[in-house]
Amino acid sequence: MKGKNELENERHEDYCQEYIIDFRRDLAYKRVYGNDFSKKTNITALARQIMKLDTVKERINYLKKQKAKKYKINTKYVLGHWVNIVEDDNERTHTKQKTLDRIAEYIGMLNQKVDINHSGKVDRNISVSIEWEKIKE
Repeated sequence: MKGKNELENERHEDYCQEYIIDFRRDLAYKRVYGNDFSKKTNITALARQIMKLDTVKERINYLKKQKAKKYKINTKYVLGHWVNIVEDDNERTHTKQKTLDRIAEYIGMLNQKVDINHSGKVDRNISVSIEWEKIKE
């Protein structure tokens, strides 16, 4: 199984272990590499570079599956949690709507479609449209 073995690069392994704590790549990067960066250093870009490595992606996917097994997190659990958010009277309407969208997308009722069109010139006229398509009732 890919990602089962610890990575040879110790810092990359540490990054993977830190990332699965809260799934925040910037914080994982800071916890592994420290906070001693100049203001010009873009931690997000550095973390993104590590996340692009196939070995890191495979290791994180493996660790996520192990974490899900350990805590018995499955589709039923996730959907149940999302339903609780929607039904909670203390949650904001915006949060409820995002959660409903997430549920609908997850169970296949909605499919997000992204179209990106570029004029072909260097004038940076890029248009992006995102729409939800109803694919099931």
